[in-house]
Amino acid sequence: MHEGAEPDRRRSERNFYTFTAIALILAVFAGFSRTFFLRPMFPEAEALAAPEPYFYFHGAFFTAWMLLFVSQTCLIRAKRVATHRKLGYAGAGLAVVVVLTGVYGALLAANRPGGFIGVPFTPEAF
Repeated sequence: MHEGAEPDRRRSERNFYTFTAIALILAVFAGFSRTFFLRPMFPEAEALAAPEPYFYFHGAFFTAWMLLFVSQTCLIRAKRVATHRKLGYAGAGLAVVVVLTGVYGALLAANRPGGFIGVPFTPEAF
């Protein structure tokens, strides 16, 4: 392997993860724009949105998780590893909150009289 191959490979990896993180957050925004992020602009999608106010907290924590993911990949791409590691400690705490709010949200949705909104299986199957 020639001398410059390793830095090129690392740069390619950093670019890949950064652009993947950005693509994922754009997909999340597109997927939840009508029922969460831009909900007031789409009154026709009201029937698809979760009726429980809890899901605003759920969405906020998961959005924070996705923003953290993008910022962490950007920090590594910018070679700011020390800041990335410090922010990682907060990320570990946020990860716990994300898992707990996700599980509670899934159970809350499964206990609705009609089950999940727009999902073709019963709460019992969940």
